[in-house]
Amino acid sequence: MMTVNTAKLGNSLASEKHSQHRWRSTIVLLFLLVAGYLGNYFSVPILFHIDWLFGNIFVMLVVSLYGLAWGTVAAVISSSHTISLWHHPYGFILLTLEAIFVGWGLRRRSSNLLLIDVVYWTIVGFPLLWFLYGFVGKVPAQGILFIALKNPLNQICNALITSLIVTHTPIAKWLRVKNSKTYASFEQTLLNLLVAFVLLPALMLTIWNCQDATATQEKSTLARLEDIRQDVSTNLANWHQQSVGKLQALASSDLSDTSGMQEQIQIARQTIPEFRNLYITDTDGKIMNSTAVQNTNQNNVNNPLPFPALLTAKQPLISNVIVISNSPTIIQTVPIFQDDRLLGQLLAEIDINTLKQRFLVSQTTSTRMLSLLDSKIELLPALATN
Repeated sequence: MMTVNTAKLGNSLASEKHSQHRWRSTIVLLFLLVAGYLGNYFSVPILFHIDWLFGNIFVMLVVSLYGLAWGTVAAVISSSHTISLWHHPYGFILLTLEAIFVGWGLRRRSSNLLLIDVVYWTIVGFPLLWFLYGFVGKVPAQGILFIALKNPLNQICNALITSLIVTHTPIAKWLRVKNSKTYASFEQTLLNLLVAFVLLPALMLTIWNCQDATATQEKSTLARLEDIRQDVSTNLANWHQQSVGKLQALASSDLSDTSGMQEQIQIARQTIPEFRNLYITDTDGKIMNSTAVQNTNQNNVNNPLPFPALLTAKQPLISNVIVISNSPTIIQTVPIFQDDRLLGQLLAEIDINTLKQRFLVSQTTSTRMLSLLDSKIELLPALATN
């Protein structure tokens, strides 16, 4: 009877220990999955759109400790952030295939994780990287060369760190991983340590130098953008001042002669090509004269314009961006007075596309994209040029 009770007690303790181990293994796995994603999320930028990733350290730990299936899951989760980080799926493909290749290699061929990772980047990753970035992404050869050096170096360094953790810490024993090949020969240990002592300091210096070069480039770019901003601001202010001056001269002329005024506003519109159309309205917004083509819908000529705040202004005003006939437009108004009495407004439709051609396109010789913002720091729809 005592023997039976002792056996039951032993089985109960074994079951409890197995349950504790299973929970511990699950918690560590979840931690590694999250850490793999965060390792890529908190990457270190070394140049524009080129980042040093750390997530693969935890992915390779999952591959070593939990096998190919969970390693693939970890790689998918971790490398998914590179899609939003770099705006393309090439890194996702390369890093996921790396985990699959290393997991297969650990299962079938060798226990040397670092060696398997080097083999992957030599025979699979490096050629595939050139194909994805060069033939699919159309990245210039100079950019591909730097990426082709940085990405394998980054991931091999991560594999080295993983190998050191697995072979020189009791993590596998603590998790009771039976299938994990954590034994390291003297030669493998010596190789890992030698590569670590040589590679890690060199990488730290490289990252530091790249960050310094990036900071210098950013300062140069900001200085260039400030010069462009000042040029565009000065030119735009001068153009606006001259345009308003011409509108004010037109608004102060004799408006009683309808035919003569029609000719004058046509001449004014031709003089300033940024003006799509000119309108003369009363204070209610009723169009009295305009340069707009009126044969499409004659009733529109007598319809009031929907700008009540602009129509009653007693000084020149400019509107926010509005859409007229599917075209982004700004309205400039100049009041029309007679004996200090407000009679109406002279309105000019400013064509934003023409402004773009005049003030931004000429500035893009050394700048890929320029955008013009309004006073609310909002992008003017047509004033962005690539």
